[in-house]
Amino acid sequence: MDSLTVVWSANIVFTTGEYNGSSLAILGPDDITKPVREVSIVGGSGYFRRAQGHILLKTVSVDFDTGDAEAEVDAYVHPWPAKK
Repeated sequence: MDSLTVVWSANIVFTTGEYNGSSLAILGPDDITKPVREVSIVGGSGYFRRAQGHILLKTVSVDFDTGDAEAEVDAYVHPWPAKK
């Protein structure tokens, strides 16, 4: 690989509202040198059990002194089976 890439491994847990108690599982490479990146949604729990989809990541700010970064995350989710 010829770029700075990190691995995203995260769970987004919903604690209020319609999806309270559900979560999304995210896993994949993130080439942080690009302005917009795509990482896979590989599953979830509760309402999002067996979910598929992707997230788009956009870096908002980076603090090079601490290594902290802030990212905007847009999720595109296809729950399975779709609940009505």
